[in-house]
Amino acid sequence: MILARTRTWVYIGLLCCGSTPLWGQPVPIQPDLPGNSPKVTTQRPVYIEDSPAAQELADEALDLRDQGRTADAVQRLQRVIDEYPFKLMPTREGTYTDAVLWVRTQLLADHRLLDVYRSLFGPAAAREVTLAMPTATNPIDIEKLHDVLTRHTLTPAGLDAGLALGAYHLERAEGRDAWSVLNELVDHPDLSDHPGRYHFQRALSAMLLSDAAAYQAHRQILQALADPSYLAELDALANRTHPPLRFQHDSATPSPPASNLPDTLDTPLWEAKYAQGLSEILSNRSSFRGVPPGASLLRVIPAADADRVYLNLGDKLTAYDR
Repeated sequence: MILARTRTWVYIGLLCCGSTPLWGQPVPIQPDLPGNSPKVTTQRPVYIEDSPAAQELADEALDLRDQGRTADAVQRLQRVIDEYPFKLMPTREGTYTDAVLWVRTQLLADHRLLDVYRSLFGPAAAREVTLAMPTATNPIDIEKLHDVLTRHTLTPAGLDAGLALGAYHLERAEGRDAWSVLNELVDHPDLSDHPGRYHFQRALSAMLLSDAAAYQAHRQILQALADPSYLAELDALANRTHPPLRFQHDSATPSPPASNLPDTLDTPLWEAKYAQGLSEILSNRSSFRGVPPGASLLRVIPAADADRVYLNLGDKLTAYDR
């Protein structure tokens, strides 16, 4: 399960368990339904899943930062991630964000904090990633990679963990899981060092999710890179997974003519011949990449729409009444 998705789900389940009211008015928990007699109006307040202890650590971290004690400040910030990963932190009046995301925002906004954070936690995170990667005797340790991605996202090892997880999910055609992992890396300070791997995985996960706009956006970035290998591999995968249209639209095909119900139901309502039939298109196999030599052609399944059934026989389109 992807970490970003997990945190989102937890909020839904824990909104009633925190310490700060979401709004002042209580809400009814039993609707007024027929048969409810007498009417029950039990009410409960709704709470935000915040944490005074997490807020205290955050305040200490900011105070230490202002005092120039940067190492102590990042230690406090790491404790917020480790001890309160599913809590909410206030960003402004009435607005909250995930505690882990709040810490990342503080680090990215202060280069001194970020540099000290990476120097303190980067080496240990790198060792964890090394231990998590597959070897001849051990499989990849997904849980350990997830742990590094969540706890030490902004270290170089955090990027390595995220890209390894993205590749893991893409190998299993888990496009949504890969997309969620890659979203964690959007603001990573080292992302510009690995544009090929990152945008290749983004484009491939978008393709698996049938998100044409995102696919084209990341493909264009790959197209602008000096290394053409990622683009070539992406196009090869796309050609096998989502083959492009092999036939040009035949604009000479007439519009469906007006028709009356025939005397017998096996009589077509109308027929429209194509300017070029399927057999003619396939006659030159050397120029048709979609069907390899020796392959068999499948008939098109009839399509039903309202009271009409349409048959595409390769050289003509025929309509029948249902």
